[in-house]
Amino acid sequence: MSVTLYHFPKSAPSRTALLVARALGLDVDVQIVDLATKEQLKPDFVKINPQHTVPTLVDGDFILWESKAIAAYLVRTYAKDDTLYPKDPLKKALIDQRLHFDIGTLYPRIRAICFPVLYLGEIEIPDELRAPLDEALGFLDVFLEGNNFVTGNTVTIADYALAASVSSIVAVGWDVSPYANVSSWLTKCALDIPNYAEINQKGADEFGKAVRSNITVLFNQQIFMQTKHVYVLCWVLSAMLVCFVIDIDMESEYSDDDYVLNDNESVDIEDSGSDSSVISDL
Repeated sequence: MSVTLYHFPKSAPSRTALLVARALGLDVDVQIVDLATKEQLKPDFVKINPQHTVPTLVDGDFILWESKAIAAYLVRTYAKDDTLYPKDPLKKALIDQRLHFDIGTLYPRIRAICFPVLYLGEIEIPDELRAPLDEALGFLDVFLEGNNFVTGNTVTIADYALAASVSSIVAVGWDVSPYANVSSWLTKCALDIPNYAEINQKGADEFGKAVRSNITVLFNQQIFMQTKHVYVLCWVLSAMLVCFVIDIDMESEYSDDDYVLNDNESVDIEDSGSDSSVISDL
């Protein structure tokens, strides 16, 4: 029975499903759906998945979407054992909690930052979106305390999902070094998850590049504007200092009666045109 996975490499959830499929040794027919060009809205795909989301799995007559559901289904159906997703109620519950943490807390905070940049024309990351993501990374750091992986010392589908998410925001340029457990865990995942570099890291890098390409120009612009403002401020202060020195010198040379400034006298400073500066996209 052939298994088809509709996949978008830049999508962390989509990479999760493909990682699990490959780890199980499945010969999956991967069909790329380019969300950037809205291929997911084509009638043929909408007929398969009316929510038009990726990943979407077609296994014979069975169709399933949502990455966590796909990962669990693949393990239950094709795995030789239940290591990646144990049947033990306690172990399974903990994995489920971590999966829900990803889908309900961590990934939405990543998406809140990146989606507007990729699809809505935003060119900056608001400060109010940074703290919630750092908070989520802090939670993950606590989960990993004393553990090699997110539910213990064995890699599971929860690690696959969370690694796909975290690697995406790291590729954007987010600094996870303050979270020592997260940083160490992500390195372990890269070593322990099969095909990590080819399937996950490559897609994460493409995602990060796409996001950075839309915000880098803003960073350059901010640096330019800040530099320009500092230059103008220094120029004004220098001019004031010169005037002050001249004033002192003139006071020493003339009496109060000899040096009179009329009320209608003024000094014109040439407009630098800073308000109309335009920085082109790079």
